[in-house]
Amino acid sequence: WLQRNFGEAPAYYDKLSQSRNRLRMKKMLKDNGFFRSDIEVDTLKKGKKIEMTYHVITNGQYKVNQVFLPSDTTAIGRVIRRNQAKTLIKPGEFYSENALTNERVRLNEIVSREGYLEFNENYIYYFTDTLKGTFTADIYMKVKPPSDGITHRRYKIGKTIIHSNYDLSDPSSIEDKDTVQIKSDMIILENEHLIEHKVLDRMILQNEGDVVSQKLQNVSVSHLLDLGIFKFVNLRYERITDSLEPIVNRNFYLTPDFNQN
Repeated sequence: WLQRNFGEAPAYYDKLSQSRNRLRMKKMLKDNGFFRSDIEVDTLKKGKKIEMTYHVITNGQYKVNQVFLPSDTTAIGRVIRRNQAKTLIKPGEFYSENALTNERVRLNEIVSREGYLEFNENYIYYFTDTLKGTFTADIYMKVKPPSDGITHRRYKIGKTIIHSNYDLSDPSSIEDKDTVQIKSDMIILENEHLIEHKVLDRMILQNEGDVVSQKLQNVSVSHLLDLGIFKFVNLRYERITDSLEPIVNRNFYLTPDFNQN
């Protein structure tokens, strides 16, 4: 009964798996501030069994000394500097790769609220410089430029186009819709009137000329879904290529829920 309920099938010794385990352990140590550590493995054969002992060799765990932020001469650098009060990388705390990763995610969310639609956390990276004779390290945060070599673009909202009867199975159906312009910056394309246009206008936040906030766009999508009329709501941006400044039109594709009561 014990063997059937608690026992595990015997594992065969695999030198490659042993090497992988050693590398995983080394990475875990490094990710938590145990720099220049090592793992030694002893194997002891006992009959048909092999015992493995992993020895951790480390001098100690490093703490964060200083964090150097990107220059305030760039727009992204200024956004990052303005939002350091809640940083997850704090001098005096132990170095943590998880903290660095979570800080990148936090900053990306903030940057995306300020119109930088093409920005993501992969543009943020770090250099770590350990200080000789101490168990401390300086962290240098850097921001990569976009691939086209131009500065990161801050987008504003142009027109808002609402496809209120969008059929996911037939995307070409958007060409056969009536066009209703309810205000200067909002157009509704529909072949069946499902909901009052003023309600759609209230549900969709921000207007033409506003800096795009990804957070508010997500709220707009949630508002539309909460109406209980649409099964799917998708938002797609369309960049205006003939404009001197970065502008995107918003396209809301609303797929009705035909199973609603």
